[in-house]
Amino acid sequence: MRSGGVRVPRLALATAIVAALAVSPAGAPARDGRLPQDVFPRDYELTIAPHPATLTLDGRERIVIEVLAQRDERHVRGIALTTTEGLARGTAVRPVFRAYARTLLRPEFDRLGWDPKAGESFLDALLRPDLIAALGRFEDADIIAEARARFEKFTKDPASLAPDLREPVLEIVGHRADQVIYAKLGELGATATSTEEKLRYFGAMASAEDPKLIQETVVLAASGEIPNGRVAQMIGQASVKSDNPDEVWRQVLPRQKDLRAHLTEESQNYLLPAAAAGSTSTAIARALLADPSAKTSIGATIIAKRFADQILTQADLQQRAVPALTAWLAARK
Repeated sequence: MRSGGVRVPRLALATAIVAALAVSPAGAPARDGRLPQDVFPRDYELTIAPHPATLTLDGRERIVIEVLAQRDERHVRGIALTTTEGLARGTAVRPVFRAYARTLLRPEFDRLGWDPKAGESFLDALLRPDLIAALGRFEDADIIAEARARFEKFTKDPASLAPDLREPVLEIVGHRADQVIYAKLGELGATATSTEEKLRYFGAMASAEDPKLIQETVVLAASGEIPNGRVAQMIGQASVKSDNPDEVWRQVLPRQKDLRAHLTEESQNYLLPAAAAGSTSTAIARALLADPSAKTSIGATIIAKRFADQILTQADLQQRAVPALTAWLAARK
């Protein structure tokens, strides 16, 4: 993040807000809406209200972002924790943070359970899949095991898995897929009768963290089996959800020609930006800007610069937030 009134992508601002929110003392906004100065860069004034979040950059630019409007504080907490966990990728604090996050979220899930209860509120019904997805992200062994069991049953009896649980279950299973599960997801995607279903299965495949499966995802995207208008989207999903975005970038670079053959004209400018979307590598940001595809048109240059700025913003935020998060977690022991 930069001072001096430099424009920052809205996505990066939202990430910064929820990341700071997650490490506030109560795990939620303070009563007066202020966050501790040692959590967030001092050159930013950050104010968080229950739902609208306002960020003022050097008193010059005021940006309002809606944070999970129409949902309660439990949703805010879960999403904030998930975002911060992503910032801790590749650092020693990540497993510590995951363990802490499980202690916050697991009691709420134990109250809700996997299946709806008679008379439960609308917000509880919304919260259940969010909690399952978050706890899967935080490596809750029981949640992961149950997701796998429910997926296995689903492959034999699709009606056994409630529609609102399919996305979190498929994401958990896909992220940790082995070759057998990855192939099964591919079969489900190939035989699905609707575009929405196909994209759900292909999205689960794109979330695989295994480098060999990331390679298969990129090859699949270049095979013609994915609708042309969704190829760049699948690459972007792999970058953001695989937890291994730099590997996605490495796999995409030598396959640009094959991938571009299946891109719509509108998607051409987004291929490499999508591949870099989940990265915090400054080297990848520079490579994105230097690639010839970023100079084919004014539009291509603007898109490349926007994504590169997002990467640099995330990298800077990681450098600032992780030490504060490490110290904060250590103080809670």
